[in-house]
Amino acid sequence: MTSENRPSPLHDPPALTVEDGGDTLHLHLSGNWRQAEKIPGLEPLTSHLAASDSGVTTVVVDAEGVSAWGSGLPATLLEVEAVVVGHGVTLRHGQLPQGVGQLLALARAPSSSGVPGGS
Repeated sequence: MTSENRPSPLHDPPALTVEDGGDTLHLHLSGNWRQAEKIPGLEPLTSHLAASDSGVTTVVVDAEGVSAWGSGLPATLLEVEAVVVGHGVTLRHGQLPQGVGQLLALARAPSSSGVPGGS
């Protein structure tokens, strides 16, 4: 198939897959995360973490395959963080698209006024 016949990566739906590496789960995000109505749920991650004998100590998030993103990507990553930390597991971010790490840091920062978004 030539490049003219290949669909654009911007048409790839957002995807979330889990690769089990023993005590480390690798969470791979790919596709176009601007398609808000198609953002995948966290079931693959939560089912791995919920298994009583999983032995998972670390989850590594890799979003190298993300072709485009909007607010759904950082929102999903914050959900992932809440789920992972809630299970007492360490979360590490691998490849993230430019700007996503800064948005996550802002979302976690306490507001000086006590009102979200206020100053």
